[in-house]
Amino acid sequence: MADLSSVKRIAVIGSGIMGSGIMEAILLKGFDKAVLHDADSGALEKGREAIERMIRMVGDEDRFAQFVSSYTGMNAQPSRDFDALRKDPKIVGMFADGATADDVLDRLVCEEDLEKAVSDVDFVIEAVTEVLEVKQDVFAKLSELTPAHTVCASNTSTLPVTKIALKSKRPENAIGMHFHGFTQIANRLVEIMGGEKTAEDAMELGRLVGASLPSLGGERLAVRLDREAEGFIANRIAAPASIYGSWFMDKATEEGISLEQLHAAGRNMIGTDIVGLDTAYNAGISYQQNLSPDFGPTKAIAELVKQGHLGRKTGRGIYEWDESGNPVIKEVEVEEKTKAFVEKYSDPEVAMAARLNEACRLIEMGVVKGCSVITEVERIGESHEGIFILGADRYGEWAEKLEEVAEKIGKPYLKPCEMMKSGTFKDHP
Repeated sequence: MADLSSVKRIAVIGSGIMGSGIMEAILLKGFDKAVLHDADSGALEKGREAIERMIRMVGDEDRFAQFVSSYTGMNAQPSRDFDALRKDPKIVGMFADGATADDVLDRLVCEEDLEKAVSDVDFVIEAVTEVLEVKQDVFAKLSELTPAHTVCASNTSTLPVTKIALKSKRPENAIGMHFHGFTQIANRLVEIMGGEKTAEDAMELGRLVGASLPSLGGERLAVRLDREAEGFIANRIAAPASIYGSWFMDKATEEGISLEQLHAAGRNMIGTDIVGLDTAYNAGISYQQNLSPDFGPTKAIAELVKQGHLGRKTGRGIYEWDESGNPVIKEVEVEEKTKAFVEKYSDPEVAMAARLNEACRLIEMGVVKGCSVITEVERIGESHEGIFILGADRYGEWAEKLEEVAEKIGKPYLKPCEMMKSGTFKDHP
């Protein structure tokens, strides 16, 4: 039987935005030992510095209050009673028991050697680049270097666990564990899924670890999927909108409309630069290979990735970024042809319709049993009321819209499934 008390030592593989962010939450929890691994010494030091900045911020009462006040996406308690928040171990972990920032950081070990990093850990979270072959290589090594009982979790956002663990000698210990959002110390959603050979105890231990990690946004929601699904729930239901979005951007490029013009016309793409264009590119390729040829990155993003312009982390992507990590937005006048293009092709309801359709697909596939799980994932992960609520009275017209769009742009994956067309999702609360 899975028992959280059996997890004393945790390692995170990869010190980028996701890896360092996950480690911040792990440190707040107060496990006996927390190891951050990266073979790149420069990246490892950069990750360590980011972790230290965040932990010291949480340990400083004034800075903590400012952060919680400004971070609108974390769905924190509306009272903003900072004294109460600082006494809640689900919010600040060790700080609730009077620990100092030094006490928290003393548990962090940074290690370039993978074998030394994982030789005695009970749980590993892999957070390397979203490329199947890279993750397979990591999991193959982990199955040889970790103790036999160690559960190995991949923070994949799109890839199936079965494929990730294909070369592992212990696929029964492999799970997917996706931390949703940009800022893991404040976001609340963690999704857990298994592969074809994953053991029940590994799944449950992943859920227990995920639910236990403190979040400045409040208690975490750790959701177990009933069946493996590329993209879990949150990313999966958002993914099909990218089919139309990619077509839209490629169409704009063909008509001589720049990304700069699209931004000026209201198409904000800053989030993509923050996540990293390589991450967006790899996600598109993953869905293209595992779900449908209709997925795939836009030509503009593919070209930027080819040139090494990956977004904020390289100083240039769709936008330019200054040394403080802020986007440099150029003030440009929206051209008439841009206005005409956006008016003709921009339709936010396509994204809403595609979202409802994919949510229905997940129920049809048996990934979740009903609407309530998906609605809770949307409420906690994205701070909105949920697509089933928004589409309860509009599913019919949205289904017709998807039929038309799928035909117009030649992307059959967008065609509505039977559950959406009939509205029978209402029979699965």
